[in-house]
Amino acid sequence: MKSSRIATLTILGLLMTLPLQADWVWSPETGWVNTKYKGSTTSRSLQARGEALLEKKEYSKAAEAFRNIEQMHPDSPEGEEALFLAGNAHFEARRYDRAHDCFSRFLDRYPASERIREVVDREYKIALALLQPETQSFIGFRLVSSKQLALEILRRVIATVPYGQHADEAQLTIANYYFREKFYFEAQAEYRELRKKYPQSAWAHFSLYQIGRCDESLFEGVEYDTSPLESAQKSFEEYLRVAPEGNHLAEVNRRLIRINEILAEKELTIARFYLQKKRYRTARIYLEAALSKYPQAPSSAEARRLLSKTKPVANR
Repeated sequence: MKSSRIATLTILGLLMTLPLQADWVWSPETGWVNTKYKGSTTSRSLQARGEALLEKKEYSKAAEAFRNIEQMHPDSPEGEEALFLAGNAHFEARRYDRAHDCFSRFLDRYPASERIREVVDREYKIALALLQPETQSFIGFRLVSSKQLALEILRRVIATVPYGQHADEAQLTIANYYFREKFYFEAQAEYRELRKKYPQSAWAHFSLYQIGRCDESLFEGVEYDTSPLESAQKSFEEYLRVAPEGNHLAEVNRRLIRINEILAEKELTIARFYLQKKRYRTARIYLEAALSKYPQAPSSAEARRLLSKTKPVANR
């Protein structure tokens, strides 16, 4: 009887000491947490250590210190600040995919934080950096191109603070990316979105200019449909009306002259076709249109010459 009582007391003693021997505890909410470091005093010391490491530019160690705080205090002021500082550490180290992972989780977890604008500013800068090199980035288990990731980040910058400091610039960056890649339909849609959402933006007039350039780029040649060129003409003419002192006046005027020359040549080409078919009355319609719409075009002399030849037979 005595021996069984001793055995029971021994087992109870061992069970009481088990939590003291187990440093790491896992839960669905926090993941693995080292319990021997848990506590507000430890989190303050870890944050101080992390900030000191940031000052020394030891970014990997600083990020690890902040990560420990975040794991110990999720969904708390300490965890919020630690996640922000971890993202900053990765950002300073130019580990942009890791920095984005921290900042993306921050936006998900703390949408009402006072740090939101700072986080959005970092995300915008990350997107700009990712658009520069041709690299690949791991996000979780997804392998995505740096440019694809940059576009995702820019769209979230706009969605998070639609009228913030970088919103119109983010919209412009998306449009410019598509334009550089020669995705003119997509670029044009993004420029139009900028003008619609941010009519007072410093980039609104530039976007109008770029809309015209997109249409101009979609024109395939004088033997094809001229509607893209006519749309470009309208955009450039609108630019002259709304931005009489704009930065692109000289270029717009040059492009309009070139467009008029092409459209005049198109009218002349059609007129020649009808002349060959001996449909003189129809040919005269196009020749007169060329002279009326584009009197200064180089082709106007040829249009006048052909028009004079059709006079005797214009009734046919």
